[in-house]
Amino acid sequence: MMNSIKLESVFKITFWKVVVVILWIFGIYAAYVRFFHGLGYATNLSDRFPWGLWIGFDVISGVGLGAGGFTLTALVVVFNIKKLRPILRATILTAFLGYIMVIIGLGFDLGKWYYVWHTILFWNEHSPMFELAWCVMLYTTILFLEFSVNFFERIGWTAMVKIHHWFTPVLVSLGVMFSVGHQSTLGSIYLIMPEKLYPFWYTPWLPVLFFVSSVMVAFAMTIFESYMSARAFHRELELGTVRLLARILVFMIAFYLVMRLETLWSEGAFKYLNIWNTETAMFLIEIIIGVIVPFVMLCFKKIRNDKTYIFFSSVLVILGFVMNRLNVALTGTARAAGGFYFPSWMEIVTTLSLIALGFALFGLAARYFNIFPEGPLEEVEKKLGPKAKLPQKPIVDISYKAISILGIVIILGLLAVVLGIKHQKQVYSQPVIKKSELNPLVIRHRQEVKLPGDYTFPMGKDSPGPVLFSHDSHYDYDNPNCASCHPVHFDMLAPGRSPEGPITMETMDKGKNCGACHNGKTAFDTKDPDNCSNCHQMQ
Repeated sequence: MMNSIKLESVFKITFWKVVVVILWIFGIYAAYVRFFHGLGYATNLSDRFPWGLWIGFDVISGVGLGAGGFTLTALVVVFNIKKLRPILRATILTAFLGYIMVIIGLGFDLGKWYYVWHTILFWNEHSPMFELAWCVMLYTTILFLEFSVNFFERIGWTAMVKIHHWFTPVLVSLGVMFSVGHQSTLGSIYLIMPEKLYPFWYTPWLPVLFFVSSVMVAFAMTIFESYMSARAFHRELELGTVRLLARILVFMIAFYLVMRLETLWSEGAFKYLNIWNTETAMFLIEIIIGVIVPFVMLCFKKIRNDKTYIFFSSVLVILGFVMNRLNVALTGTARAAGGFYFPSWMEIVTTLSLIALGFALFGLAARYFNIFPEGPLEEVEKKLGPKAKLPQKPIVDISYKAISILGIVIILGLLAVVLGIKHQKQVYSQPVIKKSELNPLVIRHRQEVKLPGDYTFPMGKDSPGPVLFSHDSHYDYDNPNCASCHPVHFDMLAPGRSPEGPITMETMDKGKNCGACHNGKTAFDTKDPDNCSNCHQMQ
């Protein structure tokens, strides 16, 4: 009977299983194109937009959405909140699978993914990426160790179960430490681009905001996962647990909202609301739909007592969180890049395939391991029969009014996003017009940027005069791009030195050093004798 139950439950054809299989087929094809033909064939990434959907959603959003692992384990193990213990294993499993999907998604995005092991051997302790890579690797290992108790229980290894219970507080402590590190480091990455990130999202407090928002969304994700798993596996959702999570969530939303508004005020970003553009529209959608609306909903006790409303509120928080990460990664940098990016169908399918893979693995783990208090689903089916479901009350009385309101909000939000993308494409498809007085990025950049002083190059034996280089005259405030010279043509930390060799007229004629731009196309030609006085101080 057990084998027939397994075959019937696993191989039974349903609508969603068909959808998942179709996604995997297209995802495998996209993976083939990406790994055998390169990023250029599979994505719409470019030099202007080296980071797209795979970084913005799969990595930056994915890491944050997996924050429930360290948040719930800390509440249960460290603060001993016993009401949350029944959902602890499911939360750890969600975080573990989420981080695996993040690592796979990062492998898709990295140009030379097969060199990822270099992070282990070649240390660069000054790089946020170095800290992020190590924290993600170590925390994923900790999640595996936390989840490993399910394997020990499955095979009846009692001694290892006891050791695991004894060692759990140590794992939880390490997990919290590493999680705090890499959740905030994701925001630190964007601190190096103050002139490229739109004022709505740039602030020195960005690492703190990333961490606080990850803790906030952890409770929303736990509510979402608990509600969806209860419906999928025919379980009763504990109202007391969901109420507790909702009460914590409303305080976290309030804390995050106050921090966000304070940083906007201190950075003087509110004045940019007077400029109606794509960034303003996306910012308002993110704040109103993803923060203010769920906060107002959860302030009412009647809503906190209804599982459906709590679920809808958590969905809005998750949508707002994802939109914030995508705004930081994509919307906030688009204007400075002076171009337009929209993910290719292969990027979208790959992301959806990873999400489907995560759901499928969660379902298999729930079936064969002790994820829920009732035990593995296969054991329950074995006791109750192949047609049986877990004992339950009605899941929830669906409020069609609530569904209608949420549907209208989501449709309006999606419509605004589509219109914003269309407007963004129209704006960035036109030639870049340098109007510094109208560009808030340039206004702030002129006020804050501190360029290096003038530098006089050593004069060669046959030189007609010394060359005085001015960063200010070579710096484009409308489209700042230090990478046009550094570090390929000139060493940033060693003035006057070039990785391409000695700086001579011969090397310039070959397109090296200054000749990379002074070729008669980008800038005046160094080969023309009439241009000598433009650089050399003639003696």
